[in-house]
Amino acid sequence: GMDLAIANRSGTVWVLYKSSFNCHTTGESDQHIMLGIGSQLLPEEIYFSFIHVKCTAQEREGLWIDLLREKLEVKPWFLVGGFQCYLRCRGKTGQLTF
Repeated sequence: GMDLAIANRSGTVWVLYKSSFNCHTTGESDQHIMLGIGSQLLPEEIYFSFIHVKCTAQEREGLWIDLLREKLEVKPWFLVGGFQCYLRCRGKTGQLTF
């Protein structure tokens, strides 16, 4: 299992990790959290942006602005998460309204 957890301020994105890694927040919004991750297992610190996008293009636009502002020029950077959204009601399942 995982030993530790970190989340963005709005609590919409959570990251669970092992204590053998050192994680610190380098940026965040209500749609993402960017972490610097270090470990004796890694030759250098790497960066991950964990993402959970909002549904409308207008809401997602702010995410891309935030990510580009936080982007590091030389460091390894990975973007992972949920980028999907429903464009039509027929693609959605479940009880919540569209």
